[in-house]
Amino acid sequence: MITNNDLDGDSYQHMIDSQVMELGQEVQNFAGNDADTNNAIIPPKDEDRISRHAIASLLNNDATTVEQFCFAVKSLHQHNIIKSATPETIILVFHENDFRDKDKEFIQTDCTANPVMFYPVTFSFPPGFDGALEYDANPRVARQGTKKGRGRKEWGYAQMIRFWTTGIWEHPAVREFDTVMRIDADSCFVDSPFSSGGGMASNEETGIWEHPAVREFDTVMRIDADSCFVGSSAGGSTVSHDDDDGDVEDAFLPGIRGRYVYRNNALGISVNTWVKDLYGFAVTYMEANGISPLNPELWKHIEDTWADDATLPFFHKNFEVSRVSFFRRADVRKWHEALTEREPYGVFRLRWSDANTRVLTMAMFAEPDRILTRKHFGYRHGKECDVLMKEDMASRGEPVSVKKAENMREQVATLEAVKYITEEKGQSVVSVQMDKSESFESTEIEGGDKGIDWGKHAVVALIENEEQLLQSFCKGLKTLVTHHVVKPHTPIVIFHGDDMPNARKDEISQCIENVFLFRTFQFSSFPEGFDPALEFNTNPKVAKKGTDRIPKRPLWSYIQTTRFWTTLVWKEPIIHEFVTIMRFDTDSCFVAPDGEGGEVPLPAIAGRHVFHNNGLLVGDNTAWSHDLLEFAASYLRTNDLKPRNPSLWNKVQTAWETEKTLPIYHKHFEVSRVSFFRRTDVMKWHEALTEMTPFSLLRHGWSDARIRVLTMAMFAKSEWILTKKHEGYRHGRTICAEYYRSLK
Repeated sequence: MITNNDLDGDSYQHMIDSQVMELGQEVQNFAGNDADTNNAIIPPKDEDRISRHAIASLLNNDATTVEQFCFAVKSLHQHNIIKSATPETIILVFHENDFRDKDKEFIQTDCTANPVMFYPVTFSFPPGFDGALEYDANPRVARQGTKKGRGRKEWGYAQMIRFWTTGIWEHPAVREFDTVMRIDADSCFVDSPFSSGGGMASNEETGIWEHPAVREFDTVMRIDADSCFVGSSAGGSTVSHDDDDGDVEDAFLPGIRGRYVYRNNALGISVNTWVKDLYGFAVTYMEANGISPLNPELWKHIEDTWADDATLPFFHKNFEVSRVSFFRRADVRKWHEALTEREPYGVFRLRWSDANTRVLTMAMFAEPDRILTRKHFGYRHGKECDVLMKEDMASRGEPVSVKKAENMREQVATLEAVKYITEEKGQSVVSVQMDKSESFESTEIEGGDKGIDWGKHAVVALIENEEQLLQSFCKGLKTLVTHHVVKPHTPIVIFHGDDMPNARKDEISQCIENVFLFRTFQFSSFPEGFDPALEFNTNPKVAKKGTDRIPKRPLWSYIQTTRFWTTLVWKEPIIHEFVTIMRFDTDSCFVAPDGEGGEVPLPAIAGRHVFHNNGLLVGDNTAWSHDLLEFAASYLRTNDLKPRNPSLWNKVQTAWETEKTLPIYHKHFEVSRVSFFRRTDVMKWHEALTEMTPFSLLRHGWSDARIRVLTMAMFAKSEWILTKKHEGYRHGRTICAEYYRSLK
């Protein structure tokens, strides 16, 4: 069973055999069903090819709707929101059973070359709600939208609200992704964050971001052939301009930064047509369930709006990006089910809108700095997209009424003016809190902690389900807080075996008040072609390594830990959310702050560094170095590579020639820049060590402490490496245990 805390890389192991997949998974009822059935069909995903951020739409059986959706998808491609190059963005199309095959084929062939997944959704009613009987009492809700000639059935609009409120989060396909960006058929984009002059971006402007070479870098500075510099900028500048913040956030689409659970286009004030009893229902629900709003400012805005205007705020739901794990939380799901699946069936009887209930959800369950209210300057919705679509049709020689298009443009101008006033009124309440987090940027700085987004720098641990280890680990985590190694917003990512019970995860998450993210690591899974049972006869010493120190530790566990820190951690989707990660082992601790301090506080590193370690030592003369240097030298020759760090490479060679051993880094304490270890050449080297014949790391027991040195020598310039001892760091069960006893 896939749970909210246990999504791991195994979900992504299957290759996609075709560009377009059509799966027959139906979700017949959204209520009370976890949807993790044995025969549930989920989208196959290859983590190297497929993005973990999907785009989703709900379409009805109507030719105009399909054409609008096609135009929307093309605009997403044109402005680099759908990623066509690796990793590709998957498009999820949910539809009723009468959706025509020719429309699916049209979307697949004419609108996008990206993988499209079609999922039929059966719009049954929740238990206890009889659509036929309820029609007489609620004809207005039942018939809403049916007069527009767009193929919408009775109760169709309420079912659409129900789907975006509750149903989508129960669908197995959606739970394969970190985030989902909603795009309605009548939405479109007319500009991108990388367009220099507004309007439709040219191929030159969008094409560079699709190039594999560019994706290897954090930033790119453009310089044209007819440009030059005549002096230096005095002192430089680290000022962040608010006008640029939108571009920064838009670059993450169709995803959102790791600290956010929800992005919307604007907060406005709705008319009071469809809000009857909703505010009172929310207040009663919170009281009955002991809920205090995690976003007091937003809740105050809701209260004031209701008291002053007898209506409620709304989010522009037609464009939103949602973190799946947040909407899959038990408390959030329970609230949503109360809106759609239980008495009083407010979505069906009173047509409570998901635009209003989204605001209530965020006020109740999301801290202010977890919400991004950011207008995308290129996003459009409704009639303006209709105008642009008709102009596009005319450019392709298809008939369209020019006069009608001109009239629609006038209507759009009026609507935009009204919408601007509405958004400004609504946004002012939450913008103060939002702007605090928006001032943060990534750690592309030379020193100090100003401008660091601490939500993008994580502490990462790999732990085993052993009581003594976990007790020590909890104490170690507390030292991170005591000595100010982590900030309150620093995420703690825990990888664990599949034998870790939820109760134990709960215990760990209580150790400190930071956010914990749990992911499963399969200690029993080996590279294809490596049979641990057969290999045990040849390599019993390697297989049993570390089992003497930890009771009941399975064979190969130590080697699997080394394999994880060498190769597999960089393939984990959750790690891709972060700029840097700091490794923290179960037998590590901090006994004091860093006496000298660093350029950038932990767990970050300055922008020019890709790796921070605690010191370089010459390892002991051990069999665990056997053939490792020769393997590395052979790899360089075979791939026509030269060491990027000749000085460090010479140290490695000298240590082997004089001592018959290799240097090591203090691997238990290291801070790594994710983008460096995700580089193609670095990953290829690491995979050669762990995932490919002759499986040398598994057969020889090579240590990641030595491998890290070789990696830095082969691929990192010397100035990219920070070797600096943290005065307060300690490692070892005995050493840390003595420190813990001294505190009593």
